[in-house]
Amino acid sequence: MSIEKLYIHLMRAYRSMWFPPAAYAAGTILILALAPIVEPIVPFALETLIEPNAVEKILGILASSMLAVAIFSLGTMVSALQASASSATPRVRVLLTEDRTAQTAISTFIGAFIFSVLGIVGLSTGYYSDAGRFIIFTISLAVIAIVIATLISWINRLSKMGGVGEAVDLVERATTKAFTLAARDPYYGGKALTRVPESATGICLETFGYIQHINGSQLGE
Repeated sequence: MSIEKLYIHLMRAYRSMWFPPAAYAAGTILILALAPIVEPIVPFALETLIEPNAVEKILGILASSMLAVAIFSLGTMVSALQASASSATPRVRVLLTEDRTAQTAISTFIGAFIFSVLGIVGLSTGYYSDAGRFIIFTISLAVIAIVIATLISWINRLSKMGGVGEAVDLVERATTKAFTLAARDPYYGGKALTRVPESATGICLETFGYIQHINGSQLGE
């Protein structure tokens, strides 16, 4: 596989709906796994500052609430996709799945849920010491702050998602970008076609679709 094809596949995965939640989940697991490494630098006074059951209670509340919010957000996203596809054009469905605000919100909720569950498992099995318990408590406060900020942004996003006006705006932005790129390099590094050569070979497809990428330099070679 060439570097350009690899880049195309990576960018396609980056824009997909599953990639941000997977990245958030991997980052959460990595943070929890590396937390014991930071334990030696935590002062002893801070180790005894947090009650043993306080962190478990916070993580339990966070886990139960984030699971409900994540399911609700996914349901809302599915409803918005169905509404936009029926009221506008199927192309809008693809554009909505690439919406970074929606992906970030869902990824944050899923990541917070995974962090809470794995944190409870780590604390229950004795994977973390008292210093690690304080580290998990500190990270939990940061997660709660991120979740609150994401919820506010997500509520604002929900007020616009799935509407006909937003669908028109999405299509307009995508079309403007496509025409701008086409106007910048209309022949993809080649020359304008004046006549079709007699030796040209026609390419006929048995299925329908749309072109996603044109490699002008490779076509020239």
